[in-house]
Amino acid sequence: MSKNQIALISTPWPLYNRPSIQLGALKAYLREMHPDVRVDARHVYLELAESLGYRRYQQISERTWLAESIYAALLFPERFETVERLFKREIGAKLLLRETGLKAIADCAQKITDRFVSSRPWGDYLMAGFSVSLCQLTSSLYFIKCLKQKFPDLVIVIGGSTFSGTPAGRFFELFSQIDVLINGEGELPLSQLVGCLKTSANPADLPPIKGVITPYAAVDDTAENSFNQLDSLDQLPPPDYDDYLTVLDSFPPYSRFFPVLPVETSRGCWWQNPISAGRAAPPGPARALPRPVRPGERPVSPMAGRRASRCPYRLPGASLA
Repeated sequence: MSKNQIALISTPWPLYNRPSIQLGALKAYLREMHPDVRVDARHVYLELAESLGYRRYQQISERTWLAESIYAALLFPERFETVERLFKREIGAKLLLRETGLKAIADCAQKITDRFVSSRPWGDYLMAGFSVSLCQLTSSLYFIKCLKQKFPDLVIVIGGSTFSGTPAGRFFELFSQIDVLINGEGELPLSQLVGCLKTSANPADLPPIKGVITPYAAVDDTAENSFNQLDSLDQLPPPDYDDYLTVLDSFPPYSRFFPVLPVETSRGCWWQNPISAGRAAPPGPARALPRPVRPGERPVSPMAGRRASRCPYRLPGASLA
C-alpha cells in the first residue's frame, strides 16, 4: 500500500498559547511542494497543557531544567529519585508544582504520550518528524522511544535549533531510534527527503541530500556543506496553523482561549552571529520578508482564516529553527 501522509510533531514544553511557527511554516511549504501528501501537524504540547492545567504547564515551561526533568523521569525511571531532586530544586517558590509533585505530572505526561501513540495508524505514515527547540529534548526523545517500540519501521526524522550544526559523528550511536537528522532550516531538505521516501520508504535507500544526515548516506556534515536553505523568503506561503486551532476548538468551552498567532518576519542574523539570531543559524546573511505585514493582511494560511478571524496575533521577530 502506498503511503501518502507524514506527521510533523512538536512536543512539550513550548508556550501553550501559540502554535509552533516551525510546524506551521513547514506544513504550508510541504503542502505546496507535495500536494499528494497529507501533512499532519501535531502540537502535542497543547493537549498536555489542557490536561495538566494551563497554570501548571506555564510554570513548568518557564524554566528549562524544570521542563526537561518531567520526561527525564519517564526516560530513566530507574533514576527517578535523582530527577526528583532536580525537580524540587528547580520549582523554587512555585507552590502549585510543589503540591502536585513530579510523579503526578509525569503520570499525566505519560497518559498524553500513550494517547498520542495510539491516535494514528503510524504504520501508514511515510515519516514522523520532530521539531526540537528549547525545553523539548527529553520530551521528544520519549515520544520517539514510545513510537519506535510499537512501530519499529516508522521513519523518525529530527531537526530544529537543538540539533542545528550537530556533527553526525556519534549522533546515531547515542540516538539509535532516530533515522534522519535535518541540519539547519527544514524546507528544502525535508521536501527532498519526502520526495525520496515516496519512492522508497527505507532510509538505507536514501541518496545523499544536502542538509540531510543519515547513518547510511555519506554526506559531508560540516556547516558549510550540509546546510541547505532557501535563498529568499519571498515566495514562502504563510504558516498553516489549522491543526492547532482544530485541537483548541475541540476543548470544552472553559478550556478554550484566544491564541497568539506568531508570524515570521526574518531568519538568521545581519551580523552573521548565530547567538544574536536566537537560533543556531547557518553561515550567511539574514533574510527578511519583502516588507512587514500590514494591517488587514492575512499572515496565516487561508485554511486557518475561518478560525483566525477571532484570534489576536503578534508580529515577533520569529525565526524558523
